[in-house]
Amino acid sequence: MRKQNADENKIVERKTTFTSDEDLVYKFRVDETDNTTFSKSSSTGKEITNQFEQADLNKYRDNGNQKIDYVSRKNWTASFDDSTLESMQESSITLKMTNGMYSDVKNCQYTAPEEAKNAKMPKMKQKNGLKLCEFVGVPLDGSIKKGNKEYTWDDLLDQVSYVEMRDLIIMAQHCTKVVPSVAKPGTSDQNGPCGFSSTFVGGGSGTSFPVSCLRASSWNKELAKKVGEHIGEDGLHSNCNGLYGPAANTHRNAYCGRNFEYYSEDPLLAEEFGAEEVKGIQSKGIIVYEKHFALNDMESHREGVGIWANEQSIREIYLEAFHGIMKKDGGNAHAAMSGFGRLGTIWTGNSINLMENVARGEWGFDGFVITDADSCNKNVINTGYMYAPRAITTGTDCYDGNNNLSRDQQFDAYSKDPYIVSCMRRATMRILYSVANSAAMNGTSPSSEVVEIMPWWQVLALSIMFGFIGLTLISGVMLVLNKMDIVKFPKGKEVNE
Repeated sequence: MRKQNADENKIVERKTTFTSDEDLVYKFRVDETDNTTFSKSSSTGKEITNQFEQADLNKYRDNGNQKIDYVSRKNWTASFDDSTLESMQESSITLKMTNGMYSDVKNCQYTAPEEAKNAKMPKMKQKNGLKLCEFVGVPLDGSIKKGNKEYTWDDLLDQVSYVEMRDLIIMAQHCTKVVPSVAKPGTSDQNGPCGFSSTFVGGGSGTSFPVSCLRASSWNKELAKKVGEHIGEDGLHSNCNGLYGPAANTHRNAYCGRNFEYYSEDPLLAEEFGAEEVKGIQSKGIIVYEKHFALNDMESHREGVGIWANEQSIREIYLEAFHGIMKKDGGNAHAAMSGFGRLGTIWTGNSINLMENVARGEWGFDGFVITDADSCNKNVINTGYMYAPRAITTGTDCYDGNNNLSRDQQFDAYSKDPYIVSCMRRATMRILYSVANSAAMNGTSPSSEVVEIMPWWQVLALSIMFGFIGLTLISGVMLVLNKMDIVKFPKGKEVNE
């Protein structure tokens, strides 16, 4: 154990004597390099290759001759001098933005990839007579039989219109929208991760569980699953269908902005505990939005921050908890929330390496990905760099917003682009698949009709707004008529005092 000596500004040691039990120590020896055992994903069989060289400053194409000396387990003291505070500060570096970095950060627009050349416009607004509830429990490569005909998920998706797809993607703020063409009900998805936030639970209070790091300190996986089950029950009783949580980022130091939401500095503990909690929550039919995917460990100025790390640390530390929670043969989370930050210079939601190659390719994740809060509030949040047409092609499926930053216009500019629309269809499929396998489908049947309704408060707000508009127009017309001497306004009487 170490303590700080304020007088000498040095780190001094306070030794603790204890007796170890050698029977609890497991020893093994690796006699030769093994490049086979872990060369393929145990979840999908996909070959595992490096995916994050763009986030490694030492391998970035235009690093301006800047270099990071990574801390090494093999030679800790040589790579990081922690003998004094001054030496620790000297071990850190300040990076300068190069022209290449600036170009990458500035360029958030969509550029068509090579495969876009062969894309075909998908079918839309077909009349196949199918409803989402008929596909509950049907795998994405499966089918159903109606009469003498087989129908697949593609047949269901053929019914969805362009506008339905667009609105489902850009208006997912604490919900997923109704899709009438396939009788998809709307969902209510609310904040976590320590239980459903009281603000959204019918005006009352959902159960508030101890913070994630305290729960994980129990090292009790059975307890983790029970907590998840209780959270799931709260969701059912509160008419909520999704939870923004749990959260699986890493405690890099004691001052990280969301430590209370995250489990541990130990990725193994975080993945083991988190996977059990997710299983418990989803056993009740609640969709888990695992967050903040990935490498999110700060709160202030997190929008668009560039995070530099090498392949080893990303995979062994920062992704390992997400791996256990999101992989198909692990926690099998049905959704994820991306972070605001960048892997090097690429926003996480634009990282096809993270969203597609790793999460879906290596882990078998078959849910959908939502952005973090999509907003543009001066000095609070600014997500202008999260350009929708590009994000939809790289693995992002919907936005935690309400058509903020005119996302509809961003998509409408590509409404005739077969590749963009095909990617919108893919996102729609992922959302429909997760909802179909959730409690949102409870009580629905092939005879159910789903229509979009306007809540009372919105009706009231619109009535007031249109009332004021009407009064303004009438006042304007009367003023014009008075100026034209068609209508005379009464003049006030003169009073002599």
